[in-house]
Amino acid sequence: MKTINALAKHLASLEGKKSQARIHDIREILGILSDLTYRDAIICTLNTYAILLENGHRRSKRRKK
Repeated sequence: MKTINALAKHLASLEGKKSQARIHDIREILGILSDLTYRDAIICTLNTYAILLENGHRRSKRRKK
């Protein structure tokens, strides 16, 4: 996946929701995450990335059960 739109479509399909409205909502969230990640990179912090990484780690534990 090389575009935000492709990523949004993929995420929507993983959720089982492929409507255009849902894809748009996901694109908006990805845009906000992109802004936060870019801001963190500019001021040399990894807050957003670290939070997302930790959340992914917790979610992976739940999915293994």
